[in-house]
Amino acid sequence: MHRRQNDVLLSMADAGLLRRVCMNLSLYNIKYGPWLKGGWFRMLQETAHQLRDMPRNDPLLLKFWPDILKDRGFLLEDSQTGRDHFLKTLRSQQFLTSKGPVAATTKFNSIASAHRLIDSHWSSQAFVMTATCMVQGWVQFADRLWCPDGTVDKEADEGLSRSKAKRQAKEKLEQLRSRAVNSLHAMTKYMNDDCIKSESRIIAAVLEPESAAASKMLQEMRGSGKTLEYLVSWAHGGWLDTAKSHLQLLTDTHALDRIGLCMAWNKDCQPGEVDWDLAMATKLWKFTLSIFKFRAGSNLWHTWGPGASAGLLGETEEKVCFSLQWHRDLFGAVLAVKENGPHAAQALLQHSMCEEVWIKHVFHWLAQANFREVPEGLDSLLRKVWGGLLNSKLVEDANKFQRQHEDRSNNAKTLPLGEAWHCVSQHEVLKAYERQEVKARKQYNVPADFDVEGMRRPHADRTRQKTPEEQADFEFVQGVTGTQTWPAFTPESEQRIFCRLALLVHLNKRGQQWELAEKAWMSGLLPPGIVFLYQNRPHMVLRTYPQGCLLWPLTTRPFSGNLEFDNSIYQLTWGFLFSLEGCFAQELSVLVPVQGCRSDRSGLQLKPGLQKLLLQLGEGLLKQLAQHLGYEEAPPNADDQEVATAVHLMVNLDPSLQEHEVLDRVKFRNEADEGGVEGMTEELALAMEDTMRQQEKQKILKGLERKSRPVASLAEIAKASFHSSYDQIPVEVARKAVLERKARESAERKKQDEQKAREAAEQKRKEEQEARRSPGLPQGGAQAKANPKKRGNQPAAESQDPKKARMYAGLDSVADAKLREHLPSCTAVFSDVKNGRWRTTFKIAGAQAKQKSFSWTAVGPTEAARACLEWNW
Repeated sequence: MHRRQNDVLLSMADAGLLRRVCMNLSLYNIKYGPWLKGGWFRMLQETAHQLRDMPRNDPLLLKFWPDILKDRGFLLEDSQTGRDHFLKTLRSQQFLTSKGPVAATTKFNSIASAHRLIDSHWSSQAFVMTATCMVQGWVQFADRLWCPDGTVDKEADEGLSRSKAKRQAKEKLEQLRSRAVNSLHAMTKYMNDDCIKSESRIIAAVLEPESAAASKMLQEMRGSGKTLEYLVSWAHGGWLDTAKSHLQLLTDTHALDRIGLCMAWNKDCQPGEVDWDLAMATKLWKFTLSIFKFRAGSNLWHTWGPGASAGLLGETEEKVCFSLQWHRDLFGAVLAVKENGPHAAQALLQHSMCEEVWIKHVFHWLAQANFREVPEGLDSLLRKVWGGLLNSKLVEDANKFQRQHEDRSNNAKTLPLGEAWHCVSQHEVLKAYERQEVKARKQYNVPADFDVEGMRRPHADRTRQKTPEEQADFEFVQGVTGTQTWPAFTPESEQRIFCRLALLVHLNKRGQQWELAEKAWMSGLLPPGIVFLYQNRPHMVLRTYPQGCLLWPLTTRPFSGNLEFDNSIYQLTWGFLFSLEGCFAQELSVLVPVQGCRSDRSGLQLKPGLQKLLLQLGEGLLKQLAQHLGYEEAPPNADDQEVATAVHLMVNLDPSLQEHEVLDRVKFRNEADEGGVEGMTEELALAMEDTMRQQEKQKILKGLERKSRPVASLAEIAKASFHSSYDQIPVEVARKAVLERKARESAERKKQDEQKAREAAEQKRKEEQEARRSPGLPQGGAQAKANPKKRGNQPAAESQDPKKARMYAGLDSVADAKLREHLPSCTAVFSDVKNGRWRTTFKIAGAQAKQKSFSWTAVGPTEAARACLEWNW
């Protein structure tokens, strides 16, 4: 369970969503504030009681009403009667009768449980919190709770002195800090943000299968029989059932609609709607891949480690035969490599489980039966080992109840031993684990000098309590063997050992081609999340190791060519790459429903695209790749050798690259995936004071700090590496590459011109056909009638006259600077000086789609900047 919780947190950080989760903790725990006393909860209850007399057509209620109906599944009537019923029953809703569980990153499933309680009442709680802020007088107008203060500021005066500029900056900082009156006010603005609601529901929807599986395991896995059942299922890839539940989210139209994606095919999309859906779908897909990456790696202990022996106790004959064959292949590979394997192949066995006593004992029993059946003695032994007592899990459950009793009094309180045991006995923890407990039948007055600690069995270290004879023997053996050191493994290093075992079995099946072990490093060139052809079938790379990668087979949908995961598998596949020839890797891009084809299925589609492999590789693999391709070693760089090696490879692979292209690639390669906290940084500490413990607050605030390298220093390193690497390339090679690039660009432009000519000829042919069908209309009238939206574009030929060309106003640098200063962190703006307007887009990796434009020529720079900011926020 600890490994599962750590995998979830690692996947959040890998997908760039951990910052959002840490912010959401204050929202989930806001009812316990201020200062963990529950005052906000009572205030919300009082407001809900006052709202019974609210007018049924109040503008505030009408503002939230569509979202409230959607959260309730449209069970209420969209009328005054429905609103009357809602207000009268508001005080009895679950979110106002229960504070919910305390959410924390250290508590199992607490984040998913807390969101599950609030999700169906999100808009209702936001409505009550907004009304509370207005009733308490914290705001005068409700729109101040979803429109940020001072988004459009006055233009700065030119020629400010240094002291005056510092004073204005300090005043602005104080204004930002004073936006929130208290933590409830801050969380109300936070909850009213649609982006936050969508991201929170993405996190909860992706975590739901993992949370459900963990909750079921914690509830059921207590007795010996259930423990054995779970371990046997994990040995046969039982985690894949949870992974397949994750994939069902891609086609769950109800869940996608709750997240905020447009599920209508025939809807005319507003500007920016497709980009919004793509941004949300990309976050969902990236988070799902991160869950797969870490959970698939952690389950290798059960499928390719010591836990695989539990598979010999499978419930069906097919699964038992599969496990016997797996042990036979591993045993044969170990024997073969020990007999005639070279040093590189024998190194794959280092620190592996094949050198341990347990697996040798299992191999000995199975070899006696020629791997055809599980001997009776081994079957009995395996059932005792894998059906053992879960003492550690029992202690965890006991500690959970004890910590709850500590929190009810004081965080610094330590429960006495007697009270702690009474707490465990009260909740019948031992009974739930099928253990016998000595029940107290009568209560006695304990003397004042009675020490309960004397009744407890002391902790004894049996390895150190030795007789003199045993101590002498121990010292003699230690003098002969020397000090023994045990290897300590991290989850990553342990999984690499299992990968090496899989490589060993693979080489043995290929006819003992042990020499390929030295070329297996090429498998590390495949980053997680890409698709490539392996054994004439597309596979998705879930996890990459230095000598192999975990793959999930894919299938191609007919007609559309989109890919989908093969749900018929019961084990993941190991993939190994020994040559770069013929290896074509692609990344999967997500298609949202508004982009989908009506003949295809609903939900999110996965479409193959292109992938540049050099963007995500580490320094070691980059150096190996450069050596394999025959390039010279990258020039040394004291600041960041990894960036210098990446630039060196880019330039050598394509000498026609220009400096700005290399800088763009390096910036994309190193930019942080995690977004900012959208204007809530000053208010975060205040909210955490009311809702979190001091220890956890410091940990989260530390995790929210950005640790990425500034872009300016990266540009300097990349620029220096570009020039030093380019100087090493022969002039003839560089000139040939530039000429080839110009030829490709010329051919591409020619192809585009031909396409435009064909489209123009086709359009002219359609106009002539339309004119013949409507002989009574003047020339061009049929087209205007058929397409009235283009009727206003008829004088386009007039604008082609250079004397009548339109004139656009120039860029106001002050307004442009103020606009960029107050933009949300998730949006970007482009100054289109040629056409006299600003173009704004979402920050989506690899996307250049236009969303909205604001002309400063038509209304002036100040009004255009104001409109642009209001639209973005």
